[in-house]
Amino acid sequence: MKTAATTEPTKRRGSTFDYRRAWHEVAKPAYESLPANLRDLLDYTAKATAGVHQSADLSMPWPDMDSEYRDLRERFDKTPAEWLSQAAAAIYFVGHWYPADGDIAIPGRQAGAHWKFSHYADQSLRARLGIATNDGFGVSLQIIEGSIRICYSSREMWTWHEVSPATEGGKTHALNLASELRGRTLLSKTSQERDHVAWIFMEALKDDRSGWLPGTWGARFDISAYMVDESEIVSIGARLDAPELSTIRARIIKHADGKIAALIAERGGKLWLVDRGFNVDNVIYYGHTGRFCFGWRDPLTDDAISRWLDVLAEFPYAYDLKGYEAYRDWRKF
Repeated sequence: MKTAATTEPTKRRGSTFDYRRAWHEVAKPAYESLPANLRDLLDYTAKATAGVHQSADLSMPWPDMDSEYRDLRERFDKTPAEWLSQAAAAIYFVGHWYPADGDIAIPGRQAGAHWKFSHYADQSLRARLGIATNDGFGVSLQIIEGSIRICYSSREMWTWHEVSPATEGGKTHALNLASELRGRTLLSKTSQERDHVAWIFMEALKDDRSGWLPGTWGARFDISAYMVDESEIVSIGARLDAPELSTIRARIIKHADGKIAALIAERGGKLWLVDRGFNVDNVIYYGHTGRFCFGWRDPLTDDAISRWLDVLAEFPYAYDLKGYEAYRDWRKF
């Protein structure tokens, strides 16, 4: 069962969250247990969201209907809630906790595909279950990282606890708990009493672990055991043997070399354009694909595409023109 510690572990004095062990023992197995079609959906999401950022309201915009990935929302909406809610958590944490000695490739992790996937999953699940983000005071429900949270807020405090997967059954369970909490707070005469009652209610759910809907996937995300003494975390590095340290070192070098190569390519391509008098505000380089994209910010008109094609006849890098299916790949010549 997850608690508030799942996303931001509550630190005890002299303690810290051992994200490395949590990744190897919790997140990685959860990710690997997902059906192949959900891992394929993550890969599809990574491709669809390269260069895409959150909106001002912190939601993730879905691809436009003229995009080759316009069916992304449909793919999420067709995924059964039981699996999508689990995937939202597993994929988020396998990317969020990824350690230096991580030994599996997560599609688009460096570009944030794991948290973008979780955002899309939450948006799909909220629409299905009719649970919207509620920032008002009192008792409410929220869906975050595939789980339903029961929340309590007032002018003086805010607390929450994850109680079920974002499914129809989970919604019923969460509504029952919310109704119980709401009933208890209504008996209080003052705001301070209501806050105290809500706090006691939430802490009881966390302490006895009775809040999470039994028999569902949340039990595997109980990470309370991974809050350990800071001195123990420090010593973990010293206990790694030479082969493990060598692997980590090689991975760090490979990652850095890839970043350097991408920066060099981006610099070369943009300077090629600038030196010929062209504005590069609407041009972006995607290091994960090794391609420049023209029109990534503002869609290109047919006339702009035609003029760019004349310019790019000598462009020494692979590129795409957004809205134009054909492209020139210099590596083929």
